[in-house]
Amino acid sequence: MSILGILLRRNGALFGMALALATAHAQVRLVNMIPPSWSADINQDSETTIAANPADPQQLVGSAFTWDNTAGATTWPPHMTGSYAPIYVSTDRGQTWSLVFNVPSTAGGTLPTGDITMFFSGTTLGTTNTLYTGILHSPAIGALDMSVYRTSDYRTATPMTQLDSRSVNVDQPHVAAGTPLAGNLGQDAVFVGFNNGYSGVHPQSATVDFSTNAAVPVPVFNLQLIESRSTGSANQDGFSQVPTVHLDGTVYVGFYGWRSSSPSTTDIVVVRDDNWALGATPLSALIDPLDAKIGSRVVIGTSIPIGFLGLQRIGSSNISIAIDPRNSSTVYIAWTDLAGGTPTVHVRLSTDRGVHWSTADLISFPSALNPSLAVNSFGKVGLLYQTLTGARWQTRFVRSTNPTATTWDPGLTLANTSSATPARQFHPYLGDYDHVRAVGKNFIGIFSASNYPDTANFYPGVQYQRYVDWGTHQLFVDAAHTIPLSTIAPEWVSIDPFFFEVDETGPGDDFYVRDWIHSLTDGDNGAEPSTDPYFYTASDVWNRRGTLPGSFPNDQPDNEDAGNGPLIIGDNYAFARIRRNAVSTASQTVTAHFLVSNFGVGLPFVDSTSGFLPITFDPDPTVNFAPGNLGLLTRLPIGTSTPPHLPIFALLLRSTVRTIRMSQAAWLAARQDGPLPTCALSTTTIKLNATWVFPPRRPGGRRISQQ
Repeated sequence: MSILGILLRRNGALFGMALALATAHAQVRLVNMIPPSWSADINQDSETTIAANPADPQQLVGSAFTWDNTAGATTWPPHMTGSYAPIYVSTDRGQTWSLVFNVPSTAGGTLPTGDITMFFSGTTLGTTNTLYTGILHSPAIGALDMSVYRTSDYRTATPMTQLDSRSVNVDQPHVAAGTPLAGNLGQDAVFVGFNNGYSGVHPQSATVDFSTNAAVPVPVFNLQLIESRSTGSANQDGFSQVPTVHLDGTVYVGFYGWRSSSPSTTDIVVVRDDNWALGATPLSALIDPLDAKIGSRVVIGTSIPIGFLGLQRIGSSNISIAIDPRNSSTVYIAWTDLAGGTPTVHVRLSTDRGVHWSTADLISFPSALNPSLAVNSFGKVGLLYQTLTGARWQTRFVRSTNPTATTWDPGLTLANTSSATPARQFHPYLGDYDHVRAVGKNFIGIFSASNYPDTANFYPGVQYQRYVDWGTHQLFVDAAHTIPLSTIAPEWVSIDPFFFEVDETGPGDDFYVRDWIHSLTDGDNGAEPSTDPYFYTASDVWNRRGTLPGSFPNDQPDNEDAGNGPLIIGDNYAFARIRRNAVSTASQTVTAHFLVSNFGVGLPFVDSTSGFLPITFDPDPTVNFAPGNLGLLTRLPIGTSTPPHLPIFALLLRSTVRTIRMSQAAWLAARQDGPLPTCALSTTTIKLNATWVFPPRRPGGRRISQQ
């Protein structure tokens, strides 16, 4: 069983909800992303990345080395025909994909982009959340520049807006973005880790280009060197500097700190910032306990893998870092190095904000590369990687099975394809990276693999958008299957991008409580974490002094301050409206359980019997969801405290079926080195959020004994 708590704030009181559930089998989808209109594509669409809109997880964006013509990579020299490269766009959570040509490139350029990564922020400048993109811009001739772009609607062909550019031996921009929940609200913080001056231009080349207010029309970007040690004869750092951001303002960046070229050695280094890089010395909070320099060394002096694994080049581009969304002190890192002469993926853990790291691998895989990590709202770790097994490339996804990630499931083999077919068109063959992301409880990801159409090569149920005949193992140019792709391209098998989703929670089993609502048509839709910075001002948990739920002006519950007696002493009733994302085939029962944080000053949430104020609760009420129900109302009376302080309450939901999501407030409150967010203890009413006005379904409304 697992319990996940969410916290929601009201008038000096916090409420939260969660469900306890039996672990369910994951649901897996795998989709070839080449759209039907691009079925003639024979390019090597390698090196993939993916992002999900936090406000609407149905909206996804992917990228790869994809040209604006279906054969640009197969001619010599390779070429773009127009000035804009495509991204892959989905508005139905990856079921279908289309190409949108909005990434600046160059007509006649030999690449659509050199590299590209993407990340959504929490702000809306247009009709969707803002998408930030870091690319290596491809000119017709000459070197590639590292450029940062922004689009207010990734779904349109409006060219992305350039925000910043850096030049001279630059490589691999990795983007992360976040929007503060307090303080600088709406001021997107964007971090682009990149190699700034490889091959000796800047001997210390690990750098982050960042803006603390990227949502303004003309944002300011700053360069921050993150390497504090000598790179020796290597004369540069590794090519990947990968940032990750927590909603409390914590930023980590992992990179290969090269130390020598002969032999080729590197440290694995992590730097940290604790407040959105707003201080005078950004990304310098993490000091190594051994040499007192900036940047904690996960391992020291390991061997750099240089050369090839199959047709895929290897080097110091294989690094990934991920934060536990429940606690920014917990961070995981994965990388590839040489172990016994074999390229090996390693995963390690820090539970003290990167100061110390596990000395042994949590898990490792030989003959492997392209590790990518994500942590879902349960704290479960997902690892995507690719491994060469005999003459086959396998793309695999594994997940941790215990809280410390020392045990893992057997894993899913998403693809098992030939390592020799198709032939390589350019480097990198599969890509220097792939990506997995956590979207609430679930995982989404993207990778590149051979598109040879044989169901035995893929996870069961694989879907192709491009025209395919699985029985004859053929790809076609047209929907009528009259033009086999092999008739126009003898080497018709190519590398394609594949999307996958691993659902830990099916939508019919996914319960949640809204933490914010603006109107009948604008409210929390169950995204994790929720996306309104004022999540604590309106939620679907509220207090009443009587047994009726009250009115719902603007679809918001009418909260009453705790009281109903002298000062705030008296019987009170807590109400909650519970939703789920889809109907189910069976009835399900949810139990509401209230916790309390005394005084409302950041104390931990505990059961009422554990608190030091005399507060009592009635037995937990239950709510039964019929198969067609999407939302119900429950309530529980609460006894208030004798001292004149407003108590803080949290509500936990228990179910034998599923777990509801973590709210934005819980993500903010998850840091262990500071108090929970609080509001002033006053008589000001801060209403809780509402969603649907349900018929009163009061499971008893049992009374609490007055103190």
